[in-house]
Amino acid sequence: MSFCGMTNPYDALMEIEARNALRASAQLPRLDVEKELESAFANERIREYHRALAQFEHCRRPLQQKYIARVRRLRGDPDWRPNAVEGWGMNVHVQAVLNRLLLKAGLIDKDDPLMVIGRRRR
Repeated sequence: MSFCGMTNPYDALMEIEARNALRASAQLPRLDVEKELESAFANERIREYHRALAQFEHCRRPLQQKYIARVRRLRGDPDWRPNAVEGWGMNVHVQAVLNRLLLKAGLIDKDDPLMVIGRRRR
């Protein structure tokens, strides 16, 4: 069973209790309600993040192209293409830029754990 995007604590609690009743009938140990609620709301926060990110998905390809153009210019190699490791680095950079766009749009909070990528160290 999943929480199916529940944000209401009462609904989530009722779902956990239903799951615990089913587990009791199967002679399985009860679920820790606090941990299950934390997990449900963490999952909901991740779904919210991905919904917000989808609003900026149209920016991903142009950002990748801009990154590639910059590296080609800096290296003086107009035919440069990223290998696997360089591609990973490019995607981390692009995700950091997208996270900053989400932050500026007010769709995520700067203290959000999902902002790990793109957070600048001081």
